[in-house]
Amino acid sequence: MKKLFLSATFLIFSTFAFCNASYNFGVLREAMNESNPDLLKLKEEYSQSLLDVKDAVAGFGPTIDLQITGTYLTNVPLDAVYVNIDDIVGAIKWPEGIKPAATGQRIKLYDGMENTYYNFGLSFQQPIWTWGKLTNAVKLYKLISEIKLTQLESEQQKKETELEIRMITLWKSIIFKFINIKYLNINLCPENLISEIIS
Repeated sequence: MKKLFLSATFLIFSTFAFCNASYNFGVLREAMNESNPDLLKLKEEYSQSLLDVKDAVAGFGPTIDLQITGTYLTNVPLDAVYVNIDDIVGAIKWPEGIKPAATGQRIKLYDGMENTYYNFGLSFQQPIWTWGKLTNAVKLYKLISEIKLTQLESEQQKKETELEIRMITLWKSIIFKFINIKYLNINLCPENLISEIIS
């Protein structure tokens, strides 16, 4: 008797929720579409397939690559290069008595390597003829996207049908439960159901 009263109370409150139309098929379908893990996974796969199509179409356009690199050397391998003027003067054959005197001065020929180096590179590529590779890739990704959309719509239809069957089964079980209580003399409004069960 106690179990019957508890199950009847549960059914009354669930019926009361349905009578207030807080849960109709549209609301439950929206909740299912937003939270069902299978549908969410298929939606993500479909979105990814659309991005793949855009990426394949973008293959027809040019690509520009810019590379900038920098290097800093703490120990420079080549320092400044100096030449002694006396060595240069000594290498020349001067006539007798005209040879200049040694001064000991040096001339800087090379300042040496710098510590910081920069490298800039810019490349531009435009596909002109790819033997149909890009066109076939776009067709392939469009077909994959259509397949993913078909899978998503099929799974949505399957889940909606399952939801309809469960709602119909729930309503039938509620109706049959209360038919057994009052032998077909029943009104499904919650206030009448409570008074019928209590009496």
